[in-house]
Amino acid sequence: MVPEVKPGSAARTKGKTLVEPRALCSYRLSNVLDELSNMPIYKHSRLFRGLAIVAICLAVPLFALDVVGLFTSLRNPQIYQDATVGFENDITLTPEQVHTEIDAPFTDRKEYARRVTMAVNQGIAHYWRDEGLSKYNLRVPPTENYLLWLASFVVPAKFQKYEFTDTDKAIERGIGLCSQQAIIVTNALHARGIPVHIVGLAGHVVATAQVDAEKDEWWVLDPDFGVVIPHSMEEIEHDPEIIRPIYEATGIRPDRIDVVIGIFGPDGNEITPGYGTFLYDRDKTIIEHASYLAIWLIPLMLVLFGGAVLRLSRRAP
Repeated sequence: MVPEVKPGSAARTKGKTLVEPRALCSYRLSNVLDELSNMPIYKHSRLFRGLAIVAICLAVPLFALDVVGLFTSLRNPQIYQDATVGFENDITLTPEQVHTEIDAPFTDRKEYARRVTMAVNQGIAHYWRDEGLSKYNLRVPPTENYLLWLASFVVPAKFQKYEFTDTDKAIERGIGLCSQQAIIVTNALHARGIPVHIVGLAGHVVATAQVDAEKDEWWVLDPDFGVVIPHSMEEIEHDPEIIRPIYEATGIRPDRIDVVIGIFGPDGNEITPGYGTFLYDRDKTIIEHASYLAIWLIPLMLVLFGGAVLRLSRRAP
């Protein structure tokens, strides 16, 4: 039943009393709360009150982890002096310097492809050792993403040594294998409107990009070795020896070059369909992006749940 309307809170129209919307909404909300507070689950059970307190107590450290992560870099500066990285002078650029190269304007696709490939080569160390799980954050730390950190113990094969699909996170950490570097290059070129694919070889990962739209000219980019190959995958598969002088010019050991040439053969190569990296590992891309949203939503929902239950419990007689 609608309560009696006080002076100033209603108006008469043709003999009828109209309740102001604000008063009516307040009345309905009060009734809803009264009915909920009379439910046995809230009125008599201590279980939900305890759960509410637990939810709020859990939300606080989760929020704290998220906030600490905002001010904590994934990159350990020791990587610059680490002698166990894959190549000599493997990493020389800071994350800021890599972003400067990637974000700079360009007019020529070929020049930009070279610039990005070399920036990633000099800004990401070839490193994947077990010692780096904590030292270099191969395992995503809880302050960065506590869901990915938990996943590293539940599904270690996929999440213990984690490869980021997000360009900024990958550059910030500064370590990874050929696939991590190819992901960064592919994301960077795709973001600037350049058609680009990831190419999975039999033991190596590179990128291939369209560097001339009019001629439909494609190059292969190998940021792990710091090599730009001015040939398409079809040309290389037809004659892998054409890449030998290109790799020799970088000072790579002959035995490594022999391995690379064997890898570029036509057997076992797979060009990821679609431009960019989404289809390279679709599940991981979705999980990663969703987890970075969830790490903030989870503590927020815990606080809202706990606060609502405690409020309702206080209304019970």
